[in-house]
Amino acid sequence: MAKKLSEGLLAHGLKLEADTETNQIFAVLPDELIARLQEKFDFYVWCRKTADSSVVRLVTGWATPEEKVDEFLTLL
Repeated sequence: MAKKLSEGLLAHGLKLEADTETNQIFAVLPDELIARLQEKFDFYVWCRKTADSSVVRLVTGWATPEEKVDEFLTLL
């Protein structure tokens, strides 16, 4: 699911702070988008990147349903 999520983020024109090598994805998102996504999903804001964007830490696991990844990507 981490691969699908990171590829989906890139397909939406977003950037990754680091290559996805584990179940953790570090993505750079606009703060406005982060606020909207946090209404439906729990994730950690790792650090500020620019004045209006931050790096978020997204984590998938063996129990992460593909539907949830799809829902997250749809909201982008």
